[in-house]
Amino acid sequence: MILDLRDIFDNENEYIEKEVTVQGWIRNHRKQKEFGFIDFNDGTYFKSVQVVYDDKLDDFEDIQKLRIGSA
Repeated sequence: MILDLRDIFDNENEYIEKEVTVQGWIRNHRKQKEFGFIDFNDGTYFKSVQVVYDDKLDDFEDIQKLRIGSA
C-alpha cells in the first residue's frame, strides 16, 4: 500500500515501527561518510519526512548518488 505523507502525519501512531511505501521527491540530501539524511516530500503536506540511512544498507552507495529533485 502506498501512502501519502498527509496520511502518515494525520495517523502517526498507526505507522510507528511499520514499513511503509511513499512516493515523492528529495527536497534536500545531506550526505556523510557513513550515513545520510534525506528530506522527502510528496506535495500532500507542508512538512517533509526525514529519511535517515546508513552504510549498512546494500545500496548505500546508490542512495548517496541521489540528488535534490530525484523522484
